[in-house]
Amino acid sequence: MRILTVILAIVAVGCDGDPKEDELVPCVGAFGTGELVISEFLANPSGADEGLEWVEIHNASENVVELEGVRIEFSKSDLEGVKSFQLPAFQAESESYTVLGDVATEFAPAHIDIGYGFELGSMKNSDGRIALYCDDRLVDEVIYSSVPDGKSEAFNGQQVPDAEQNDVEELWCVGEGDYDATDNEGTPGAENNTCPLVLPGKCNDPLGNSRDIIHATAGDLVITEVMPNPAAVSDSAGEWFEIKAISTVDLNEMKLGTEAAAPKQTLLLEDCVSVSPGEYVVVARNDLSEENGGLGSVVAKFSFSLTNSNGSLSLIDHEGNEIDSVTWASSSSGKSRSLDASAQNAADNDDENNWCNSENPWVHPDPLLTTDSGTPAAANEVCEIPLPAGQCLDGGIMRPIVPPALNELTVTELMANPDGTDGGFEWFELRAEATFDLNELGFGRDGTTMTQEETLTVGNDCKRVNSGDYILFAQGADTATNGGLPVVDGTFTSALRNTSGERNIIIFSAGAVVASYDYGVSGSATSGNSWSFDDTIWCSNSTDFYGAAANSNYGTPKQINPTCP
Repeated sequence: MRILTVILAIVAVGCDGDPKEDELVPCVGAFGTGELVISEFLANPSGADEGLEWVEIHNASENVVELEGVRIEFSKSDLEGVKSFQLPAFQAESESYTVLGDVATEFAPAHIDIGYGFELGSMKNSDGRIALYCDDRLVDEVIYSSVPDGKSEAFNGQQVPDAEQNDVEELWCVGEGDYDATDNEGTPGAENNTCPLVLPGKCNDPLGNSRDIIHATAGDLVITEVMPNPAAVSDSAGEWFEIKAISTVDLNEMKLGTEAAAPKQTLLLEDCVSVSPGEYVVVARNDLSEENGGLGSVVAKFSFSLTNSNGSLSLIDHEGNEIDSVTWASSSSGKSRSLDASAQNAADNDDENNWCNSENPWVHPDPLLTTDSGTPAAANEVCEIPLPAGQCLDGGIMRPIVPPALNELTVTELMANPDGTDGGFEWFELRAEATFDLNELGFGRDGTTMTQEETLTVGNDCKRVNSGDYILFAQGADTATNGGLPVVDGTFTSALRNTSGERNIIIFSAGAVVASYDYGVSGSATSGNSWSFDDTIWCSNSTDFYGAAANSNYGTPKQINPTCP
């Protein structure tokens, strides 16, 4: 039990709900330090906390004791926001476990002996404190940095609960055992499960021999992938992150958290978890493949939540020094945040421009189940890393983009009204009248204001075209989903207009209009036909050039257009 160097003053009731001094009843049992022991608690139930939190107290004496008047307190570890509740008359058998829960006693489930209702509010999920007082004497206290989701924190069941020993972090572990109809686990009112025997600074090699831990320090490990927002399973089951080893080290005794200055968890692992240079390993909320979305090998579990937006993650060494940290402004549902293969070091992974959303689902062991996208425990995909404005990569070397000038592009064909559903099948064709790059061209549809609505996507590589080349922009680059188009030069997301009013295609370069065509004035093609230009007039193009047999759409994308009648 940690003895805090504070003086507890019982004051009149305020907004925090503490009792008035004259409302306190004497502690009947006259307990001294360590005669009652906090042995287990559930501070973070799965789902909503209300009605599911509980604290287990062990009567360490050889006598039946009366708990009436014992005061239990919840607060932050720094004593901020203290809430207290005095226990009613209740006799605890010798060496028994008494469970207190956040329900009214008359409505308490079988595993709750005494209900405290809403008097204590919710326990803290991190930086929390639970304390027992008999009058003004501190009987026992537990301070914790973080708790798992849906599992209790349990003092090692291999030894009798003790108010001094329960201050040792290594002697606590997650509770295991079903006790009611919820998904929560623990052993309320019963002897706790055995925690792994973890000796400070030691771990067991594959032969079971104890050896010194090879502690990781700054530069030994790099965070290379993070899944803060799974979709295939719940966050509490499917969150994970990936670490790449730069040196041969053990993960044992490494600390984890959302900020380096305040670790939430220490990896207290009995067996040595070693990683070798170049190896990728996964740390996850859940290590069961059938529950975590089909992740492969998970080397360790973490117990805190990752934030979907404005999130962060830190690895901290056993002495409290930062090994590596990353942040993210946002995350996409079902897609990991993946670090580009060229930036896998503890400096470059600080730059969010070196990260991208993974687009590759991993393979689930169950062929009937799908997974989220990511590359857990494997090399990451290449990210399209943003370049400085006005630059593109020419053979891997950055150079200035050569933009088109006015009249160096001609709109020559468009598919604004595909047969059936438009989405994904629209496209337009341009012809180059000079040599330039397609990078950073803008696209708009409103001929009244000539407003750029989006930047056409072509990638980081310099996309050079020459005079006479036909250029194709489509709503998608995959021929399986864009209607069987030839290779596209770039993509757009806006929908081409095929209703009355302004119907335009406008191309911008450096904010200036370099090409435009108003097909609302000229006319339009029938559904499924492109509208094409033969260098004199425009007309409906019914040429069967690209997959018309499959999707009933006609036209000549990236080809010379037929002569209009």
